[in-house]
Amino acid sequence: EIKYLTTLLFACSCADIEAIVNDAYLRKDMKKITVEDLENSINLLVHKELFVEKEIPEYNAFETAIHEIGHALLVYKYRKYFDLYRISILRGSYYAGRVITLHKEEAPNTLEKDVADIKIMLGGPMACKLIYKEVLQGAENDLMRAKQRLRALVNTQGFINPEYVLRRFQSPDA
Repeated sequence: EIKYLTTLLFACSCADIEAIVNDAYLRKDMKKITVEDLENSINLLVHKELFVEKEIPEYNAFETAIHEIGHALLVYKYRKYFDLYRISILRGSYYAGRVITLHKEEAPNTLEKDVADIKIMLGGPMACKLIYKEVLQGAENDLMRAKQRLRALVNTQGFINPEYVLRRFQSPDA
């Protein structure tokens, strides 16, 4: 579970991690904490915008589920590179989903693995596009991450005509 926790805490600062552990510890009355306790503290402290009281339409939960299923299906397709660890949907001021994958240590870092990772990032938005005929609100983060990863690949791999690739990726039809 250490791999899973490092995945959850990847973008956190040392101060964030200290706050998360302290929160989990205090909520358990200073008793032994579990991974679930840490997850709850991460959701409260890092994803605090999710926990504003507000009425949420149920269709939003279904849209979020479709989005996360899109990611999960592609993780399954590329299971030689990734393990699907968990899918969760958090209910707060809106529904937010998360598919947590772990990179298989035995799978070397290759161009094919990087491309598979980008495809997984795009799986959620594309599932919504298939079902709803549009990319729904909330997919911006996935699209931005995929775009950044693609730019990094273009810069490191030196694809032929990278301007075309990036222009095509930025267009609303892509």
